[in-house]
Amino acid sequence: MVTSRPDAPLDWRPASTVGADLTAEIAELKRRPGKPLVLFAGASTAREFLRRELVDEIRLLIFPVLLGAGEPLFTDGTRRNLRFVESRAFPTSGVVLQSYR
Repeated sequence: MVTSRPDAPLDWRPASTVGADLTAEIAELKRRPGKPLVLFAGASTAREFLRRELVDEIRLLIFPVLLGAGEPLFTDGTRRNLRFVESRAFPTSGVVLQSYR
């Protein structure tokens, strides 16, 4: 969980709370053995991880819903270090998965 409150309750495991020193904390989590880290986040949190170059891979699920407005994910060159890997369509739902590394 990304938070500015290190005392925030964390009711699920193996989740970790980060936020006091985001760059150092993520570096420490990446050094630990085990499965890859996963971040489920909104655009502003994901942009901050991209800005700090903490992202190794990003998977975008694009839903065919028209909202009329929204917050861009890639701003100020945050996509500059990502390379398109693949795209996969889910025909039943119309959802498209795009992967970048």
